[in-house]
Amino acid sequence: MKNFSQFILESKKISKDIYFNLTADQLREEYITGNIFKEGSLLEKIDTGETGRVTRRGSNHLICVTENGNMFKAWITDVKEVYEVGTCSYRKHAQKYTPGQPVKPFTGKIKIKSSYK
Repeated sequence: MKNFSQFILESKKISKDIYFNLTADQLREEYITGNIFKEGSLLEKIDTGETGRVTRRGSNHLICVTENGNMFKAWITDVKEVYEVGTCSYRKHAQKYTPGQPVKPFTGKIKIKSSYK
């Protein structure tokens, strides 16, 4: 039987591979260049499940505030970005992974004909 600390270390390693598909060096490089975990992004802390918005970016950690006003700190390897369904950020995220779909806003150019009069 594994002890608790080994279990936590293994679960963090699995979570990093699933959520980022990046090595630790690649993750840090993406973070430093500002491609991920921008201020205002909604993040979930993997080990506790807390979600909050990024208020400050450190050299390799983030400070986030939950909707209740609670503050938590997390290493960049311990968080994943989450998206609220129905927002522009979620639309951009979904379009990015849809083959052949350009990432563009829907500005009401599509007119829906109503049969009700």
